[in-house]
Amino acid sequence: MVMARTERVHTREVDLAVFSANGELQLVAEVKNRVDATPDWAARMRLNLVEYSDMPEAPFFLLALPDHFYLWHDVMPRNTLAYPQYDLNPTPILAPYFGDTSRSAATMSESGLLLAVSAWLSDLVVSSLDRREVRPDLMWLFDSMLYDTINGGTVRPYATL
Repeated sequence: MVMARTERVHTREVDLAVFSANGELQLVAEVKNRVDATPDWAARMRLNLVEYSDMPEAPFFLLALPDHFYLWHDVMPRNTLAYPQYDLNPTPILAPYFGDTSRSAATMSESGLLLAVSAWLSDLVVSSLDRREVRPDLMWLFDSMLYDTINGGTVRPYATL
């Protein structure tokens, strides 16, 4: 009698998963409600997620905090302490999603921040930005290749991968 080989399937729920137009996972985003996090703290957080929580492999990883967006692209090997390639101010990015102009990411709950980041990414995947006309504070989208990679794709909040 031949026994069927079973493999343990690792799945993990991520805050946000962004897929390319052809359905391939391109970005995993984790949202944390921590302020004043240094790049060193962010690098250790990413490494802990990779090593201890079965974070799925994706070319991009975004750690979205109220006062920083830390972005990594193609860190190899994955299980190394790597500092983010981009440290971005989320305030101008997320301002259109706050509704009340007196609010900011720093005053939002973690779930509110997740909704704002999800809305921004959802708008980004269906947008038609032109590199020549984009605001200077958004050039990182093109420089990192994130925009071209996810444009035309889909965003899934609380995705199990």
